[in-house]
Amino acid sequence: MSFLILIAALAVEEYWASSWPNRLLRQIERHAEWLGHHFNGGQPYQGLLAWVTGALLPAIAVGIVGGLLWWAAGFLAWVWSAVVLYFCLGFKSARGHLNKIVLALRTGEIEVAREELKRWRGGSVEALSEADIARLALEETLRAGFARLLGVAFWFVLFGPFGAVLFRLTHVLHDDWHARIPERDEFVGYVDRLKFLLDWLPVRAIAFSFAIAGNFQGAMECWRGQAWQWRERNEGVLLASGAGALGVKIGGPLPLTGARLERAELGTGHEADPEYLDGATALVGRVTLFWLAILFLLKLGELAA
Repeated sequence: MSFLILIAALAVEEYWASSWPNRLLRQIERHAEWLGHHFNGGQPYQGLLAWVTGALLPAIAVGIVGGLLWWAAGFLAWVWSAVVLYFCLGFKSARGHLNKIVLALRTGEIEVAREELKRWRGGSVEALSEADIARLALEETLRAGFARLLGVAFWFVLFGPFGAVLFRLTHVLHDDWHARIPERDEFVGYVDRLKFLLDWLPVRAIAFSFAIAGNFQGAMECWRGQAWQWRERNEGVLLASGAGALGVKIGGPLPLTGARLERAELGTGHEADPEYLDGATALVGRVTLFWLAILFLLKLGELAA
């Protein structure tokens, strides 16, 4: 039933405007901040305990509830799975930020685009040019397509609500602790490794899907030749293959206020612009449809057998 549950959750996210997912996410982020400040004593095992408390135990609880509902009434288990999946998704919110940036860039309102990018991803934006904004927005779109849609769907198909919740909460904890906790290297060591393990397989499945849904040769060449240059290997695979599939350049040096951040250049072809930002959203959409089609064919094969 993964196919039907995914369709239901995606349809609800797309067509039902609700603030509940964002409210829940803010509460989870506050909880993640609390865990970071109260568990962090400079020891690696404390970060592992914080991850168990903030991600593993909630995922187990969600899985147990689903199992009990399945035992009581299968229909209720399907409804529970769809609701949990809906709250784990969030790519529509990312598209909202992206659309505002695209509109601002097309109308020449660079300052508006900078402020929207800052609300979306944080960080210093004062020194960013129009091309820098477009590159960062495209990178953030690919990241959101993975963390808030395709990665969630991947683990949901394999392990149901437990997998979706574990993946999503691990990402939230990782991002929050890296952004908010000073002197964090020891504390975040385990969550970094766990996130790497959870990302490894779906990132490569998505990278290959990018190649199928876009420029196959460009995606594969950038994946093989560029991903290793990025600071985090899984993210490098995702961004390099996505940029190669679109035929656009991302990454590269980034001007900051009073400084310059050196980064590897990923992708090939043209510089990022509003048209490529729309293309990134479309690429994620095509991959989603591709995965749904595979699930549909598998379901047909199961019924035929």
